[in-house]
Amino acid sequence: MICKEPLCTYLKSGAFLSPLGIPAGTELEFDLLGQGEYNINYVFTHPVTGRKLVLRINRGSQMHLADQISYEYTALQCLIPSARTPKPLLCAPAHNLLVMEWLPGRALDYTTDMDIAAHILADIHSVAVPAGCKLIRPDAPALAIYQECLQMVQHY
Repeated sequence: MICKEPLCTYLKSGAFLSPLGIPAGTELEFDLLGQGEYNINYVFTHPVTGRKLVLRINRGSQMHLADQISYEYTALQCLIPSARTPKPLLCAPAHNLLVMEWLPGRALDYTTDMDIAAHILADIHSVAVPAGCKLIRPDAPALAIYQECLQMVQHY
């Protein structure tokens, strides 16, 4: 369960519940789905639709962005046509969180799932970038990835 303030209060508020179509006063139960270096993900069930949703709380940015969660929300919006990423439903930058659809499945095992991983990445990278999209587009993508890797290796 999530119990840090002011996040706990926000998750019970109309500002969080109403945009998701959840009745005011509803108590939600959040279960830890997974945690990485930069995000913590919780799964919860929408009390009206019965659909599982994911609450993603951002804790940092490997890209050094001031508003990482809004960037992720924008990226997910742009990737909806791929049918390979969850649809984003709510973004609350003041609380560093977003809510998105939960996609059923399992973690990929790259020793046996390399073909499907390649198809997923191909589908995602085949999506046309919409006009006016605010995703970062470096002039030299390979160099930008190399420099990011050099920065990240310093942490390890």
